[in-house]
Amino acid sequence: MDFISAARIIIPELSRLAVTVCEAGDREAPGEFEKHFCFMPGRQPIYTASGLLEFFSKKGPDKIYLSIDALGTHCVFIEVESRWIILGPFAVSAWKEAEARKRLSAAGARDDAFLPYKNYYCSLPIVSDEYAVHVAAMLLVQTVGNPPREMEYLDSEIQKPEDIPLRISESYEELSVVERRYELEEQLMDAVRQGQTAQALRVWSDINYWSKGLRFMSDRLGDQIAGASTLRTLVRHAALQAGLTPVLVDTLSQEYAQKMHAATDSGQLTELIKKYIAAFCAEVRKNNKKGESPQVRRAIQYMEAHLSRPVTVDELCAAAGVSRQRFVRLFKEETGLTIKQYIAKARCDRAGELLKGSQLPIRDIAGYVGYEDANYFSRIFKSVTHLSPQEYREKNSIR
Repeated sequence: MDFISAARIIIPELSRLAVTVCEAGDREAPGEFEKHFCFMPGRQPIYTASGLLEFFSKKGPDKIYLSIDALGTHCVFIEVESRWIILGPFAVSAWKEAEARKRLSAAGARDDAFLPYKNYYCSLPIVSDEYAVHVAAMLLVQTVGNPPREMEYLDSEIQKPEDIPLRISESYEELSVVERRYELEEQLMDAVRQGQTAQALRVWSDINYWSKGLRFMSDRLGDQIAGASTLRTLVRHAALQAGLTPVLVDTLSQEYAQKMHAATDSGQLTELIKKYIAAFCAEVRKNNKKGESPQVRRAIQYMEAHLSRPVTVDELCAAAGVSRQRFVRLFKEETGLTIKQYIAKARCDRAGELLKGSQLPIRDIAGYVGYEDANYFSRIFKSVTHLSPQEYREKNSIR
């Protein structure tokens, strides 16, 4: 892999700055650049395929070219060994509504271009001109060995030819794709609220299909990982609405967030997203199967999250969101156990998993599930399982 090929991968990952390489005589790359980055051909002619090819034919390798167009986007161009390299486009400042409307008005556009323009502008990374030019100079040093060349700002004749009709690129003109995506996101949340894994995954697949029509959706793995945070938020909110506790939702979400951030390619990220959706749907189904009221489910999830420490009835009432008297009655009616009995059973169930799957000393397991006295733990464990911890281990140990 040569340096330019490596730079095409590394630079976007480090800065989100797009890198486009146009080989001599290549017409496909300029066409793809126009498709992805040209919002208004009449005010961004150098972003069109024809404008790029004309620019390449007139300019040479002796300078670094900086384009600043009427819509507030910037781009850097350099020629390296008969290849043109485009860094950008990028923005040098964050979105400001008043400035955006001034730009559109000055460009002769109508107000109905405002929302598509916002989607376009906000899809660009914020990078300073100095940084982009520094990257261009670094590419030149590493490839042709020359020091940074003279800068040239592209003149207004290239920037804004008046004979090009004003219109929004077809790639950005249609907002129905965006609207459809939001409809599908609501369908996804509804499927998660019902614990319907297959339906949730089908809707997520539809979201991916429709999102391909959004030209500002990035193909970079780093941006896809960042975009997955939106999905995690949707699923989290749906799970909370389905009755899962914030503690359970947050811990499960964090588990997959960590894995997604460590993904090394799009395929791995896709599989993790599928597992994430399926995991939340499974938790929702599990809670629905218990036949418990939302109040008791919230209390149980709180209890299980704090199993190894003393949990007061008042804490459980707060988690359930009901009065003490009503909660104690509901809990016994729905679980068939008192709060004390339920905690003992839950602790013994968790201890049983460790007894089966490890050779940890019984005193350590007792401490882990909240019993400081191993002998007391053994008595409680036997009252629940009818076996001592050692007998349980011998009978159920995983070989």
